[in-house]
Amino acid sequence: MLTAALLAISLVRARAADDAPTDAIVWQIGSRVVTLSDVALEEALAAWDTASAAPWNLRDRPVEDRLVDAALLRERAGDSTIYRPSPTEVATRLRTLRLAAGETSWDAFLRQWGLRDTDVEAMLFRRMVVERYALRALAARLPVGGTSPEGVATAYTAWVTELRAEVPMQRMGPP
Repeated sequence: MLTAALLAISLVRARAADDAPTDAIVWQIGSRVVTLSDVALEEALAAWDTASAAPWNLRDRPVEDRLVDAALLRERAGDSTIYRPSPTEVATRLRTLRLAAGETSWDAFLRQWGLRDTDVEAMLFRRMVVERYALRALAARLPVGGTSPEGVATAYTAWVTELRAEVPMQRMGPP
């Protein structure tokens, strides 16, 4: 899986001509964007991040769709402190990713993307805000006592479809 993700990353980078930008905006969602490199990075991270909350746990949906949902939900969550994870929670999530990847693969991943652990922590913070926003919003839409994972996915899809109609969104590419 890591090999496929690294190959995809290389292909995105190789596609750029000498005079062309090395990245491109794929979607604009409100004030947020999803780029080609975001899609490739998410494909790489998804191999290790075992998040149990939407949109990240909806592995049957295309990566690009999960990122559009995440941008939409992050836009809606704003800067409300209720959705912010603590530094300890973010550090724990990073440790879980590092363990899932293994030190050698993790170090190769960081080098490939030109990232440091602090960069990944910032990404994880954003992911966790999205998860918390989704969980809180979905809790109000589900029956008391919960529902099956399929029922949660169905409720999530219906809810996000409604939200997509409320927020200005534009597909920009790929080039």
